[in-house]
Amino acid sequence: MKTADSNGAATKDKFIRGKILPIVAAVTVLVGLYASSFYSYLLFHSLAELFSVVIAAGIFMVAWNSRKFIENDCLLLLGIAYLFVGGLDLIHMLAYKGMNIFPGYDANLPTQLWILARYMQSFSLLLAPAFLTRKLNYRIAVIAYAGVSVLALLAIFVWGVFPDAFVEGVGLTAFKVASEYIISTILLASLYLIYKRREYFDAGVLRLLAASILVTVASEMAFTLYIDPYGFSNLAGHFLKIVAFYFVYRALIETGLARPYGLLFRNLKLSEEALRESEDKYRNLFTSMNEGAILHEIIYDEDGRAVDYLIKDVNPRFESILGIKPADAEGKRATVLYGTDKAPYLDVYTKVAETGEPVQFETYFPPMEKYFSISVFSPTPGQFATIFTDITTRKRSEEEIHLLTNRMRLLLESTDEGIYGIDLEGSCTFCNLAAAEMLGYKPEEVLGEKMHELMHHSKSDGSPYPVEECPVYNAAHTGHGARVDDEVFWRKDGSAFSIEYSSYPIFEDTAISGAVVTFVDITERKQAQELSDALNNINAAINSTLDFDEIMERVVVESAKAVGAETAAVALREDDDWVVRYVFGFEPELVGTRLTDEDNPHAMLAVNRRAPVAIDDAYNDERVNRRVMENFKIRSVLVSPLVIREEVIGVLFFNYHSTAVHFSEAQVDFANKLSASVLLALENARLYETERKIADTLQTAILTVPRQVAGVDFGYMYRSATEIARIGGDFYDIFELDEPLIGFVIGDVSGKGLGAATTTSIVKSTIRAFAYRDFDPRQVLTKTNQAIERQMKEGQFVTAVYGVINTSTGEVAMASAGHPDPFVCTSRGCFKATARRNPPLGVFPNVQYSEFTAKLCLGDTLVLYTDGLLEARHGGEFFGDERVGMVLDAVHASPTRDMVEALLAAASEFSMHKLTDDIAVVAIRYTRSDICNDSGADTVASEAENTANHPVS
Repeated sequence: MKTADSNGAATKDKFIRGKILPIVAAVTVLVGLYASSFYSYLLFHSLAELFSVVIAAGIFMVAWNSRKFIENDCLLLLGIAYLFVGGLDLIHMLAYKGMNIFPGYDANLPTQLWILARYMQSFSLLLAPAFLTRKLNYRIAVIAYAGVSVLALLAIFVWGVFPDAFVEGVGLTAFKVASEYIISTILLASLYLIYKRREYFDAGVLRLLAASILVTVASEMAFTLYIDPYGFSNLAGHFLKIVAFYFVYRALIETGLARPYGLLFRNLKLSEEALRESEDKYRNLFTSMNEGAILHEIIYDEDGRAVDYLIKDVNPRFESILGIKPADAEGKRATVLYGTDKAPYLDVYTKVAETGEPVQFETYFPPMEKYFSISVFSPTPGQFATIFTDITTRKRSEEEIHLLTNRMRLLLESTDEGIYGIDLEGSCTFCNLAAAEMLGYKPEEVLGEKMHELMHHSKSDGSPYPVEECPVYNAAHTGHGARVDDEVFWRKDGSAFSIEYSSYPIFEDTAISGAVVTFVDITERKQAQELSDALNNINAAINSTLDFDEIMERVVVESAKAVGAETAAVALREDDDWVVRYVFGFEPELVGTRLTDEDNPHAMLAVNRRAPVAIDDAYNDERVNRRVMENFKIRSVLVSPLVIREEVIGVLFFNYHSTAVHFSEAQVDFANKLSASVLLALENARLYETERKIADTLQTAILTVPRQVAGVDFGYMYRSATEIARIGGDFYDIFELDEPLIGFVIGDVSGKGLGAATTTSIVKSTIRAFAYRDFDPRQVLTKTNQAIERQMKEGQFVTAVYGVINTSTGEVAMASAGHPDPFVCTSRGCFKATARRNPPLGVFPNVQYSEFTAKLCLGDTLVLYTDGLLEARHGGEFFGDERVGMVLDAVHASPTRDMVEALLAAASEFSMHKLTDDIAVVAIRYTRSDICNDSGADTVASEAENTANHPVS
């Protein structure tokens, strides 16, 4: 219990804190500011102006944030005005002499800005009382102040038409002095208008405003006297301005925050009497209510904390509900009335009394051992009223029901499988949370509903599902259970999902009373399987080609169909931008569209993460550029990166436009695996392209022969077995030796691709090198074998025929290293020139190769080829020597180029255009003067025929 002495001490402390300390603090601040002027007048001036700028901003914030609930707009106008006044004062501070922020201006500039700010301040104070009873259009007010400020600043800084206010070396101009008197007059007029309407102001606020205006007038008078911007009159004027703004701060900011009802809600106080007059009108309603009603008042301690509340009034129903007589309650504290240490629900009631926001809640009240439903509202600040009803009976019933159902709920909710039961009518008797959530309902929404009609009414194709065919219904009527994995259930929103369910009858004693159904959503499982199958198909499609464009076109189309996207696109990384190159579902004109990283932040995110990024709601996701999404009308997007090692190839977008979708784990996993498959296909295509370019270069070098050689005409052609292996080990060459000798070679290096091509280049160069040194074909092959035998890989070998033609005599000397025998075509037909059997090159180290010869007359042709021609297949049959001879017989008189093409065409057609090995063919026709007699050709043919093991013609 407090004593008189303790109360007196508390009052004294409160007086010191409330009166003495603010005065001491203010004097200290002013003395500090005055001291700063000795150190740097610019520092003093800046602090003084910043003080007023901060207060001006504070007035604006209090007024602006109170605009929705203050009842007069006088404060709102002053808040807007002081915002712009503070802004002008800030520019004035920055323009002050010595700040050097606006070069080229002298002390006239800050003086002009000062006059401009004071005119705006004084006119605003003069205008403000008019809005004590009028509404202010704050938008127009802001625009007006902004417009005036901008025009005035333009007049000062740009147009130079604002009157001079200060002249260096002279002092203040007549305009400046006259303006200060005009401003003072306007301020006194505004004080008069405020005082005239003093009933709208709190007494304390009125005194502070009046003091601020009077000190401002004194400040303006001080500013009429200075000659130097750093002079004493200027110093005194700024001190007075600080005091004036301090009074404004006390009036509009401190009062508005500490005692808002004295400033912001002044009109509420004025209307209290009117409210009292209307109180009787509601007394009858209060007394005749069927609910209990109590009016309370919050009790605060000396520190302003709510500690209890007082029962001020109760209605007649109060006694019948609580069993307490009104006389025993009215005027009592809640802690005393209910016998509690703390007033019941004090925090809730205090918040309602202070904020005015109503609250409704249900609670168990231990002092009465009853349940109540309570509605709370605040009729006046500091008071609250409660309207309550006794709900004990209902609550007891609910508890019993809850206790009975809780055990069932625990059983049903212990699994993530959906479980529901039906009676013999098909109506739901119970449903666990998992089942309800999968169906899109709350559990209580499905109880009593016909479940077949609710969620099993249609088949997956949308056709009706007759109830008599339903396994669930039959389980309840026939007693036969069922397990199904190929049907759908239908959600509340009308969508279907794939399910696997079992349905079994429920027996009570020996009779069937219904059925229980257990089900799981297998949508993602089925979707994952479907996407896996689709991915396999896509892999097969993209791995069947090595063309980059074809790969990407197949990917964008097939993958979009697989995930059900409405549109899809592949954007490639080009010159630090994203360029759309392949589309599905979009207009073709979109191809070539260039987007920046700012347009595609989700693409950059996917690339940086090296993983797909799913955007379910593209209109409300900070990971995308919403403008771009709205431009393309994309509601949801799944973006997957295409990055090979550290090289960003591009990104793949799957888009949905008609509605937002939630991407499943299966879809994201599909996108991730698809990226890996695409990158593998692209890498293969890239490697193929690289190898193809190398192959083209090697092929050009290996198969290059002279345009023409004197004494002979020749045709040649190379055909790759597949497009993938465009070059292999087949080669040929024709070159001039010493006159009149011509060297020629055809060969085949075992193997395919670049490895065989590299060996081919070495072998061809080696043969030519030895041919220039020794004209004997036997020695050339022997030395070549010795040179390359050690360089050959294990299992690798070379077959070849090398020969020399004497263009003066038509004599041909040849040596064969395990190569197919050539043909000699004369006027009588074509015959195989049988060589002596020698092993291929590169197999055995010490081999001496033998020679065989032929004799050519004018027009005779020597035809050489690799074994790919003979081994062209049709089923299990080879093209063979016999067919070669038949083709040559038919075309032996044709140009050499036609002879070569005829052989290749016949082999390709025979193999159904599916060659299994590369083919090289060379035809060399002797064109020098005929040295043979009339029977020479016959003689040559006979010799060739006699030496042939298997005559062809």
